[in-house]
Amino acid sequence: MYSQTTTGKLPKGAVGVQSFQGRLRLRLPRQLFNGKQQYLYLGLPDTTVNRKVAEAKAKIIEADIAFERFDYTLAKYGKSQPNLAVLESPQPKPILNLAELWARYTEVRSNDVSETTLKLNYARVASHINKLPTKSLEDAIAIRDYLIKHNSPYTAKRIWIQLNACCKWAKRSKLIADNPFSEMAEDFKLNNNRESEDIDSFSKQEMEVVISEE
Repeated sequence: MYSQTTTGKLPKGAVGVQSFQGRLRLRLPRQLFNGKQQYLYLGLPDTTVNRKVAEAKAKIIEADIAFERFDYTLAKYGKSQPNLAVLESPQPKPILNLAELWARYTEVRSNDVSETTLKLNYARVASHINKLPTKSLEDAIAIRDYLIKHNSPYTAKRIWIQLNACCKWAKRSKLIADNPFSEMAEDFKLNNNRESEDIDSFSKQEMEVVISEE
């Protein structure tokens, strides 16, 4: 049995005593609940006397685990009492990568742009995303560098504008906390004398789509 106030890893089968918001709880072994972390809340203030009570209960649970008589209903350990509760740790939100965000963004934008724009412009950006060495938003700098290195300045900027618009939407939709592409405008510089000649530049319709995201 371990008495602790941290979230450190416990030996297999050990029950930890923790203080949470000034009250004691028991941290139950994950293997009992298919890898999910659960706690038994004792409803007791964190005092020296109450810690001894919590440690005694933890020893009982550890013994039951060792002798394969653990009560999964937790009734034996006082779950039915008013001051006790079992709380499963909240599951973290899945972290979406750039390809997944672009797919969702494209689906949303499909109601506002033509089918031709979807097939040509949005599918083209999806193709560029698939070629990236990483699709993690944490690697936004590496993505920027790859776009600049492997594309013309015009194509690289076009892709960046679309990725920026996508992540703006994702941030507004609470899918991501921050837009890592928002401060990169100065990194995608164009030669204005050649901009109009680039065969991969934005169509008027595509520019309107981008502007609508601003």
